[in-house]
This record gives sequence, structure tokens and C-alpha cells, in this order.
Amino acid sequence: MKQTARKLTVFLLLLAMSLSSTALAQINSTVLFHDYVGSIAIFQDEMYILHEDGIYKQDFAAMEETLVTGEVNGGWDTDLGVDSLLSDSSGLYGYQSRTSSLIQILDENSQLVGKVTLAMPENISGNHLFFQDQSLYVVNTYDTKQAIYKVSLADGAVSEAFTKNVDTITPYKDGKALVTTSQRVNNVLTKTISMLDLHSGELTELAPTDLTVRTSAYDTQRDCFYLVDINQIYRMTAADLTPQPISPVMGGDKLVAAAFGDGMIAVVVDNCIDVRNLDTVADQTTLAVRQPYGRGYAYETYITTHPDVTLSFVGDPNVNAEEQFAEDMATQSSDVDIYLLTDKNMLSTVHAKGYGIDLSTDSQIKAIVDDMHPSFEQFFRRDEKIYALPQQLYVTMIGYSPAFFEAFDFELPATYDQMLNLAQLWLDDYAFDSSNAFFNIDESGLELIPLLERYADECTRNGKDIVYNTPEMAALLQNLLDVTSAYDAEKLERTGNPISPFRIIDVPLSSDIYGYLPLAVNPGNQAVVSGSDIELAYFVVNPYSTHKQEATDFLSCMAENWENQMKLLLLKSSAEPTESSYYLQEKAALQAKLDKLTTQLAAADPSDAASINADIQQATDSLASIEAYRWEVSQEGIDWYLQIVDRIYLSPLNPMTILEASGSDLFTQLQEHAITPPQFLKTLDERIRSIYLEDE
Repeated sequence: MKQTARKLTVFLLLLAMSLSSTALAQINSTVLFHDYVGSIAIFQDEMYILHEDGIYKQDFAAMEETLVTGEVNGGWDTDLGVDSLLSDSSGLYGYQSRTSSLIQILDENSQLVGKVTLAMPENISGNHLFFQDQSLYVVNTYDTKQAIYKVSLADGAVSEAFTKNVDTITPYKDGKALVTTSQRVNNVLTKTISMLDLHSGELTELAPTDLTVRTSAYDTQRDCFYLVDINQIYRMTAADLTPQPISPVMGGDKLVAAAFGDGMIAVVVDNCIDVRNLDTVADQTTLAVRQPYGRGYAYETYITTHPDVTLSFVGDPNVNAEEQFAEDMATQSSDVDIYLLTDKNMLSTVHAKGYGIDLSTDSQIKAIVDDMHPSFEQFFRRDEKIYALPQQLYVTMIGYSPAFFEAFDFELPATYDQMLNLAQLWLDDYAFDSSNAFFNIDESGLELIPLLERYADECTRNGKDIVYNTPEMAALLQNLLDVTSAYDAEKLERTGNPISPFRIIDVPLSSDIYGYLPLAVNPGNQAVVSGSDIELAYFVVNPYSTHKQEATDFLSCMAENWENQMKLLLLKSSAEPTESSYYLQEKAALQAKLDKLTTQLAAADPSDAASINADIQQATDSLASIEAYRWEVSQEGIDWYLQIVDRIYLSPLNPMTILEASGSDLFTQLQEHAITPPQFLKTLDERIRSIYLEDE
């Protein structure tokens, strides 16, 4: 049952009741954002939401929540603490897994009750609970042999049945439930929509399906089912088993759905509740973003400030975004309004062929790009035009441990060749005698393809042609192969918590454990932080979109509300220390505690003073200790970043990235010693010349 408690907080429960036509039908589509949603249920035309501190009733007219379970010492009565909600005509109920009990929260008059109405045997567990035919059903869809428990509400009598291959389940009527099933046979996945007999566990297949159904709901008033896929809601009836798309849905993990009112559906997505009026959703402007797994909370500001626009995350997750983008540009499709792309080379094509809209005419977007560090400004603005804005950005580079180099009196390397020599020296003379240190070669950035990508960016950034077939590069690759083979042969294992000389670190630094160490591939070049060390996703607006202004507003809003880390990396005006949210919250809580204790001490009986003083000292010590966690990025980290930000280089066209994406076996041949480094480099240059010729 302890495990059931955890499952029930993830696999949420909702039973939708047959509701009369009310003001609920007039609700516009909206998204309710929360820090935590444990469950939801509909009772007497009202939506109830389980949060960590109690059960709340949602007022859609005022867009407010009201606590209904009563507040006790800042939390809610632990005797009423439940893991999930459900309802029928007699009241609002909650299931409490730690006691295996069904608790009535509200009676039929919406009055707070808070009493156990059914205690069940502890061996009953499941991730779906619902009422039907005067019984509580508990269904476990986790195991290979899936259990269905029926518990009589009258006398607690338990009966059970078993089924298999059920993924999602929706209570229907007459002892039935609609389910989606899946089964993999001979590596072929077959998905079906079936009807489950809750008494026998027997499955009756209704229709095959290509949908990846995450959750579903039955609308008793309209006698239809709603199936929720990755980013779409579909309607299906018993008479017509072909699901029809009727509304987009918020991106993220779909946990539960419920029909209510007249044509309303609520879907819990992560910790959002996406409420859709299926009769009016078509009247809203829909902005289609090509991001199949887009999560709603990443777009909270836009969604809440543009309620008249439905944000729809679209796209086949099995199709590369750049491939779809290229096809849509060739066919001039307007189905997608905004693309989220990750191929840095693609942006050159966007600019060269005008596959986007020029965002520089938007004053806010122009000001944001003007504020970028030159390394990024030059990438996003070309020929005075702005065709893209970043949505996600991570910068990494090699970091070194000052403690390691001080302990062994080693000199810091300045090139990758010197790093490889140090790795070999460590293996020869130190590795087996130094249990407190470990040379983490697999975490040091010494990988073939990233090394070759860095070299291409390094050459371009230093104003040189990209030529791989040189004696120096051949020697470096041979050194890489030899050192890697030597470490593979020794199979060194890390034990304990040893210090390491190098690791890949996030930029900018959040601590002083590691320092920045940009390394050059060619000793004659200034080291760069290459595009191979940068994870980037960026938005491009479809030039054939019929919602260009809405799309521009979307990009402007997203840029204005970048997270602090994004702003710090990109913008000159944001190069300042950042306090951690953990520190700010903990400091406020500790200070409040300290103030309360100080007040108590002033009015305390002398016999209690010693105890209160001890608590005050403890709170004071805690306040001092959390100072170590104050900075998410310190001033020292900012200073370091400002020293290296101009070394960041995002190449308009890195040929190595293109060659890698082509699936070439050339790299494997070198790593398996099927060809020599000179042979590899000669072929590499030939293929790169072909890439540049194709690009002309």
C-alpha cells in the first residue's frame, strides 16, 4: 500500500458525473497552472482539485480557488489527507492509501464530512479507482497479470478478476470500461481500443488504433468518449469507432481527463489543468508550434497573457523537425506556424532562402538581439535580418580541478595534445598508486567527432581555412587512438569519491570546484568554445503562416521571459550574479522562524527561556550556514564568463556536423583501426570539399 500511495499521486483519478447544462458550458478554454496537482474530481457542477495543503474548489467565474477541507497549522487535517479524489451523487470522496480507506469529504449538500465510509483489505492496490454499480472498482494496470477489484459499498465484500495488456481505462456503464491496449509481438506493436468487462476481465476488441492514447474520458451527457493523444483530443462514439480530432491540448504528460458540464473537458497535464470548451475551441486562433512534446509550463507566461490564442504543439515525434521544416518549405505548407529547430547549420539555409519572417521589424525583438553578446548576436542577426530566436541554450566546456593539479604539481594543458599526453603520463606512473584521484578520460571531452567539430570552428574563428589533412592533425588523432586504447585495455574503475583533473562543466560556473579550461586543437590557434559544446534550440516563423503577427508576439513574449540562465548567457545587460531560489526561500523561512522565536522569548516564562534560546541559536546557525548556497551564479562566475564569452563561436556552417549527420562510417573505420589517421583525414577533406560545393 505504501507503493500504491506513490503511484496514485502520479496516476491521477477522476470520475466525471452526468451534469446538467449550467454556466460551466460558458467557460472559455483556459489553462490553470499549479505547483502541484494530486488529483481532480467533478461534484455537483464544481471542479475540486487536490493540492498538497488540501482540497480546493475551482471558481471558474472568478478564476479563483477556495479551500474546502479546512486549514490546520498551515496545512490540512492529516486525518482527511488523501491521495486521489472521486465522486458520485452522494458526495465527494478521497482514497487514503496509508489506511486503505475511502473517505467521504463532502456530503450530497456539499458539507464537509471527513469520515471513513469504507475500509478495504491492505492487499488491494491499483492506479485507477472509480465508482460503478454501487461498488468501488480498483484496477491495477501495472503488472503483467492486471487485477480488477470490485468492493461493494454496501458491505465491503470483495471480488476480483484479471485482465492483460491494458494501458488506459475509462469507466463506462453496465459493468464495462473502455480501454486501450497494446501488445508487442515479434517486435511489432499492436494497439487497440477495446471494451473491458469489469466482472470477468474479458476484453472485446472494438477497433485497432494508431493513436498513442495517454488518458481518456466518457461524456455521459453526450454519450461519447474523448481520447487524449500526445497533443490532441479526439471524439469517438460507440456507433462510430473512428476517433475524430476536435481540439488541441496542452503539451506535457497527460495524467487524467474528465468530461463535465455541456461539452467541457479537463485534462491534467503535468501540474496544469487544461480546460477546453469543445463547442467554442474552433472559434479561437490556434498557433501551431512544431514541438510534439512541448510542455505547457515552459510557455506559461504566453498562455496566461494571451487567453484568446490556443497554443497547439504539433508534429510527429518520429519525424526529424528539420526534415519536416524542409518539406513544408518546399510545399509552402501553412499547417505549422512556428518551428523549433536544433540544427545550427539549418539557420544558414533559413537566411539564404528566406525560410522565415524577418523579426527585426519588431522593436522588442530587435532590442533583445542588440543586447546579445557578439558571439550570439552575429549568429542570430545576418545581413541585418533576424530570422530566429533561441528557446533553449546550454553552454558547456572543459573544466579543470585546481585541487588535482596542486596535489600532483602538474602544469595545466593548453591543447588537446597536451591533455592526451597528461592522460598517458597518469596511466603510466600514477593510476595504480593514487586511490584518491581518478583520470576521468570519458568525461574530459576527448571524443573524436566533437574534437573534429571544435577544430572546424576553431579554424573559422581564427580566420583560417578548414584543412584536416595535416601532419599535426594526424599525430593528434594517433595520440587519441593510442591513449583511448590504453585506457580501454586497463579498464580502470573509480572507487570512493576521488578528485578528477577534468570534467565537462556548465557555463557559467555555479561553484569554485572547477575552473574554465578552453583548449586549442591547433597550438597556433586561440581556443574557442565550439558549437559542438552548445545545445541550442531556436524558433523560426513559417513564412507561409497565416498567423505571422501572433507568431511574432509569441516569440517576443518568450524572449522577454527567458529564464535567468538564458538571459545570463545571451544578454550583456544580464551579466550579474544570480541568487538561488532555494537560498531565498530558506532564508525567508528561517528569518520568520527566528523572528517568531524572538517574540516568544520576550513573553516567555523564565523556565522556558533556555529552551527558546537554544532554538534561537539553532536558527541563527542555520541562517549562517545557508550563505554557502546563496549564489546560483556568483560574481566570480560572471567574471569568468565575461572572459570567455567572446571565445564562443557558433559557425554558420560546420561541415563536420553535416558529415556526421549523413551517417558516414568513416569515423567508425578510424576508431576500429581499419584505416590510418592520414587516410582518414585525406578522405575527410575530400568529403568536406563536396559539402561546400553542394552548398554553393
